[in-house]
Amino acid sequence: LQQRCLETGAEWIELKVSVPFSSDQLVSQVQQFLSSHPRPIRLAVFDHITSNSGCVLPIRDLTALCHSPQGTQERISVCIDGAHTLGSVDIRGLLGEGETSPDFYCTNAQ
Repeated sequence: LQQRCLETGAEWIELKVSVPFSSDQLVSQVQQFLSSHPRPIRLAVFDHITSNSGCVLPIRDLTALCHSPQGTQERISVCIDGAHTLGSVDIRGLLGEGETSPDFYCTNAQ
């Protein structure tokens, strides 16, 4: 994604989060970031399960947050990186329509 941003002139913004964290803390931190960012954000990408710490992120809550206007932000599309999810989390109930369903869900069977 960083390379594609360089190629297209898009801005890459990464929110650093310290572990451990609770789901509520993470959602609150993302909400504060979105509310304070001055320029429109078009796409938010979240890991479903983080590779370095194995944390399962609250993707329904994060997706709902991004799909609701925050400060200067309109609806933000959400892509979930589910590379470590298959066999660990049942994703069937996550996909579909609605404000808690991500716009894109990417995974693989490594």
